[in-house]
Amino acid sequence: MDFSPNKKTIVIKAAPNIKKADFETAGEAVLPKNQAITQEKAVQEKKTTFIYGAAVLGVCSFLAKVMGAVFRIPLTHILGAEGVGLYQMVFPLYALLLTISSGGLPSALSRIIAENTAKGQKEMARKTLTTALITLTGFGAVCALIILIFHRLIAAAQGNASAALSYIAIAPSIVFVAVISAFRGYFQGKQNMFPSALSQIIEQFVKMAAGLALAYALKDYGLTMGVFGAVLGVTLSELAAMIVIIWQYYNDKDRLKLFYPKGEFKKYVKLIYAISIPMTISSIIMPITQLIDSVLVINILSKTFSTAVSTTLFGLFSGAVSSIVNMPVVLLISISIALIPSIVASKAKGHISSVEAKSSLALKLTILLALPCFIGLLIFARPIIDFLYGGGLKAGEIDEPAVAARLLSIYSISVVFVSVLSVTSSVLQSLGYNFVPVKNLLIGACLKIILNIVLLNFLGIYGAPISSLVCYAAAMTLNLISLKKRVKIRFEITNYILKPIIAVGLMGLCAYYTYKLFNYALDYRLSLLIAIALSAAVFLGLCLVMNILTEQEIADIPILKKLANKKGYFAK
Repeated sequence: MDFSPNKKTIVIKAAPNIKKADFETAGEAVLPKNQAITQEKAVQEKKTTFIYGAAVLGVCSFLAKVMGAVFRIPLTHILGAEGVGLYQMVFPLYALLLTISSGGLPSALSRIIAENTAKGQKEMARKTLTTALITLTGFGAVCALIILIFHRLIAAAQGNASAALSYIAIAPSIVFVAVISAFRGYFQGKQNMFPSALSQIIEQFVKMAAGLALAYALKDYGLTMGVFGAVLGVTLSELAAMIVIIWQYYNDKDRLKLFYPKGEFKKYVKLIYAISIPMTISSIIMPITQLIDSVLVINILSKTFSTAVSTTLFGLFSGAVSSIVNMPVVLLISISIALIPSIVASKAKGHISSVEAKSSLALKLTILLALPCFIGLLIFARPIIDFLYGGGLKAGEIDEPAVAARLLSIYSISVVFVSVLSVTSSVLQSLGYNFVPVKNLLIGACLKIILNIVLLNFLGIYGAPISSLVCYAAAMTLNLISLKKRVKIRFEITNYILKPIIAVGLMGLCAYYTYKLFNYALDYRLSLLIAIALSAAVFLGLCLVMNILTEQEIADIPILKKLANKKGYFAK
């Protein structure tokens, strides 16, 4: 064989039955075909495992959010609206401190570890993990200490000193979450999504079991103690999740062992936080807004009502009503964001027309699914409140079920605003415009704070959902404008607006009169379920009859594509 002098000489020993065609070249290396196929198969299997793991993580994240929303329903039955109000007071500051201490670090850590591992720099990956674990635990401990020292002042500033005890219960969980964040970032950097998924499910399961059991056991000692028990359940759930993920780390045969970067600690801190700080800034806006909300709502309402009633009203909106609205929002976002990886892949390949088509589809699908949820919550606001919270809400100094139903009617359209906002933010970020949705949300948050100060004084608790709607509507509109400037969205008025509105209008009429009809003879709960099922079927049928989704759009949605192929809709 003739090799040029600049090439590395490869000596191939003679072997029987091997021909030139049995070899494939890859750069300078020469591999037998069967070995090349084996390597290709291994890469493909690794990619499939990663995709499967990511799908499992997505499903578990969705289930965890649903469990978190459902948790407040039995909690309301145990503690009542005022108890849920006290419970909800703790979490804005808790969420803010969590974001500050560990916000964007899991994503940053996963990225650094993935890069180091790919380059064979395992020692750097070990040092990065150790540095992250030390700094996260340190930040978490400082944040927990702040809460323990100032818990009385914080509760008083929010307008109800009874929340002080719950801050003591929640403080240790900040340290636990910090440790969990480090190990989740580590496992995700190794493209192993299962530990994160399992720890999320364990966390929510323990929160529901321990939180509800402790709230029920301690409520006889007073409402404050009952709320303390529910919050302590959260801390125990984080402790359980931390133990599970640490156990998975030590049982990982290929784990990166901790290694302190002696003399290089500052270098690794800068490396990690140079990436994580921008991510943290982008996720800190809503926790700050919600913290300001928790201070404004109770303090302003206390000018008119007692502290107990003000806390009850806050609990009705932030606990009972928001939990109901969040359930369809979580589902809608999960379905629509399933298209995001496909958008990223098309962008990477330079298929601009595909990016535009899929971005349009993500938006269209979100609107199409959000509208019937909005109409359902609007029409069935009171039956839904009675069905879910009938035993937990009382008609005492204020008619809690009636107030909650009015709040739900007002806030129901947020399903559309929040879903479209979340999906457009994800599309913009997937296209590389990371700070555009952050800026838009910041503008919306500022509007919310200003309107809260004004509307709470004039409209009472009903000012809170209105200011939130303005926030989300403004951020959503700005996102749509930003997306339109960067991507040619095929926004057809007929298929995006007119047909869906006609379909959802007819669905609404069906839902209303079906409920009225069955309610004459059946229990309202059964009537509600029948009306929801029939109206959903009517809406789906109208979407098919009116051809709101094209064949190409159905083909781009994996679930609908499988269903369509199974039913033979694409058969010619």
